[in-house]
This record gives sequence, C-alpha cells and structure tokens, in this order.
Amino acid sequence: MGQTIEEAAQYARVGRRTLHRWLAEDDSFRKQLDDSRQKLFDLHVAALARMTGTAIQKLRAILEREDVPVGVLLRAIEVTIKQARDTEEHAIREVLQELRDAIQKERP
Repeated sequence: MGQTIEEAAQYARVGRRTLHRWLAEDDSFRKQLDDSRQKLFDLHVAALARMTGTAIQKLRAILEREDVPVGVLLRAIEVTIKQARDTEEHAIREVLQELRDAIQKERP
C-alpha cells in the first residue's frame, strides 16, 4: 500500500512492464494483490483502533487535570475524532466499491 508500480516492481524484482501486464491480464494476480491490500488495510485499522483507545485514555487523564491549556486539549480531541472518522469513511467507501463490483458482475 502506498507504493508506486515502479517501486513494487523493483521490490518484487520484476520489470515494470511485466507487473503492468500481470495487472492487466492476470485475474488471479489482481485478486491476490487486492486481498493483500485489504489485509494490510485491516491491520492498519486495527492498529488505529488500539491507538484511539490509548488516545482516549490519555485525553481522559488530561480532562481530569486542571492545568492543561484548553487549546491543547481541544486540538488533541479534534485529531483523534478526525482520524476515527477518516478510518470509518475509508471502510465505508471500500464496502460501497465491493457492492458496485458485485452489481457489475451480475449485469449481462
């Protein structure tokens, strides 16, 4: 995830054109690539969920303190909530794409 075709080809020790051909012509290769991307995404989501839990605990501790500047507290809360929303939005978009793909396959 996040690599260019050229970087992925170099990492796999295959030519860029070979990788493009596999992507264009090999359904099994594309499926394995998609599955790998999904697994990696799921790992990232799980890591973010754990981090969000830690962030919430820290925010709770900050809330209980009297000497924390309000601006610092509000910014920390904003970042945590934004990250959770972005993660949720990405997951929803992936499900929508899967639904679109399934509908396309069903059409004659």
